This record gives sequence, C-alpha cells and structure tokens, in this order.
Amino acid sequence: MLVQKLHSWNAVKPTDFVARMWEIIRCHYLLWQIGIAHGDISYGNLMVRKTNNGAHGVVNDFDLAIIMTPGQASPTKQGFERTGTKPFMAILLLEVKLGRVIQRRCAHDLESVIWCLAWYVLLGIVDWQNGTYRHVGRMKREWMLWNAGPHGLLPKQHRTGTEHLWSPLTKAAYKWNQHQEDVFTGYSEYSDKTNMELIDRFFPCPKRPDGEEWDWMDFKVKEEGIRIEDRVFVET
Repeated sequence: MLVQKLHSWNAVKPTDFVARMWEIIRCHYLLWQIGIAHGDISYGNLMVRKTNNGAHGVVNDFDLAIIMTPGQASPTKQGFERTGTKPFMAILLLEVKLGRVIQRRCAHDLESVIWCLAWYVLLGIVDWQNGTYRHVGRMKREWMLWNAGPHGLLPKQHRTGTEHLWSPLTKAAYKWNQHQEDVFTGYSEYSDKTNMELIDRFFPCPKRPDGEEWDWMDFKVKEEGIRIEDRVFVET
C-alpha cells in the first residue's frame, strides 16, 4: 500500500505553526462531530503533509480512537476517559481522583494541542513528562501558573524563531484551564465553540482562501442523516 509521506511537526516553520495548528483543530473537531474521537492528541501523532500547494496539518495514529454515534458529545465506552500520552493530556484528566469518572469531551483533546505547542517551543525540554498521572498533572499546573506571571520568561533552550509564540502560549494555557475549571465545577456551560474562540483570542485563526471562517464550527450531523448502522450503543 502506498501513502503520502508525512513529516513530523519539527518540520513546521515557526511562522507557519499557527496555521498548521488550526488545521489540526479543525480536523479534530469535524472528526468528533461525525463520531470519531481520537483520544491521543500528542506531539508524535500530529504530522504535516507537504504538497505542491503547500503544507497541511494532519492528525495521525488512530490506534486509541473510539467510534461514537455522530453528534454524540462524549464516548460512552468505559476506559476511554483517560486515554492519551501523559505530557499532552488535559490537566483535569491527569488530576482526576481515582475512582471518579470524568466525561471525556472534545475539549480535552483540544487542550492537548496547546501542550503540543508548548512542547514545540520548548524542544520537549519540560518537567512534566514522567511520573504518575497526578504528578504530571501537578507539574503542568505549576508550569502554567509560574509562566502566567511576570517571572515566566522564555527559557534559553527553546526553538529558534518561536519567541513570538511564548507570551500568547502562556496566557492561553492559563486562561484555558481557568475556563475548564469553571466548566468542570458547573460555573460555566460547556461549549466547543467557546473553547475555540478562547484559543482564537491568543492565536487568531488564519483566514481561509475560500472565505470560510467559523462556518465549520457550526457543523452538526443532522438527525435524519444518521443511519441505523451509524448509531453506536456501548454498555457502560
């Protein structure tokens, strides 16, 4: 079987990173809407396809993916709540107490994209990659809180050319987790579009050549378009 060659995110130029990141976000969201939850958004699973028309972000490796009924908000299969690669998993998933079930949502994978961006900027030189789930979650939270303040300076060891990404990255990570805490505690309502708009505030989504902006965020599978064989019922 022949397939197009894919390149790692290391091949992405810092000036092109935000565009590739939004292609990943768009792809992941639309997959979720049609019933495919990836479950392991991590640096090694985000790739780039180079064509004559330029480069394009690609979501790769669906080994841990779960099939849902199109339009389903969260997978019902037990054991999927905490899948992923620890350095890139959402903090709430890492810190959830043993025995407590947290509903896996599209936002958890979206947060993983933010951690992939941090990995890219910091060349993978981070303190939050080894240890238990809770340890990694605590280290990521400490990193986030420290760098959200005035003392959060870009480390000397970083990817050349990513200096412009550092400030919006640290601000986005902090504001993102504030909002997710509010949603988790019931203070705010869950909304995928609100989550996307939060990221857009710090990393504006590039305008698409065809003029399509946020239309894709309003995509939903119509009830009459769901076939019987597409409906998935998983015993919990």
